[in-house]
Amino acid sequence: MRATIFIFILTLATLVCGCDPTGMRRVHLQLRPPNSGNASIALDAPDTQEALQILETSLVRHGYSREEVVCQSDVHIDMGSRSEVESNYIRVYTVTHASRAYGEVYTQTMRCRVALTSTGLFVTFGNDGLLGESYRAEPEFRDVRKTFIKRFGMKNVRSRRLGYDMP
Repeated sequence: MRATIFIFILTLATLVCGCDPTGMRRVHLQLRPPNSGNASIALDAPDTQEALQILETSLVRHGYSREEVVCQSDVHIDMGSRSEVESNYIRVYTVTHASRAYGEVYTQTMRCRVALTSTGLFVTFGNDGLLGESYRAEPEFRDVRKTFIKRFGMKNVRSRRLGYDMP
């Protein structure tokens, strides 16, 4: 009986909270499409390149380094399909954190992934999984969000932390 009540309370708390189980921080930067007939954002568009440079400058300041990824020019992602977002990153940055537990030192690599969408850039901070310790990416998340808002305006920047949209 106690186990049933415990499972019920745990399930109810999960549903009511609406939390993202991975706890990753996300920033979606909306960019204006070029004036040409194409309504999609191109990887080589000036606004896209400026946003990528702003992102890289901010992440390098926090100790991230850029990984080489194979990307296709003008890859566009439908945000409704999570598998496409996960498989079509245009840039990936990493930083390694050291932790101490039970007298042992453990290292964890934290990732920042950048995907090109049909409306702009989708930046994800942290690692997948319940034990991804994505809270460690909070300073970087806040810095990138603040810098994007400063340059592109608040109406063009949507961010998400633990499943909730942030203005």
